[in-house]
Amino acid sequence: MSDEFSSNSLEKLDQFINSNPEPRELKRALAVQMLTQGVKRKKIQEILGVSAPFISKWKVRYAWEGLEGLKLKHRGSRGYLSKRDRIFDSVSGAQSR
Repeated sequence: MSDEFSSNSLEKLDQFINSNPEPRELKRALAVQMLTQGVKRKKIQEILGVSAPFISKWKVRYAWEGLEGLKLKHRGSRGYLSKRDRIFDSVSGAQSR
């Protein structure tokens, strides 16, 4: 398994895990890391509380996209206030303090 990934990409994976990412990203990264270390899938499932398809999905995603493949893609929704309303809201909030 570890032959599939370069030592540089595995080093970046370690750095990412140590950077304290968002919990869902951490679980994905740990599953991939454990696979590269030769941990059996069944053991990974027990330790992380994940399914076999979860492990396969993130292994493939990491192989194709690298670290970016493990990260959340959601960027939030668009705000409801117009630029003018946001400026007014911030000005009126500052005046009421």
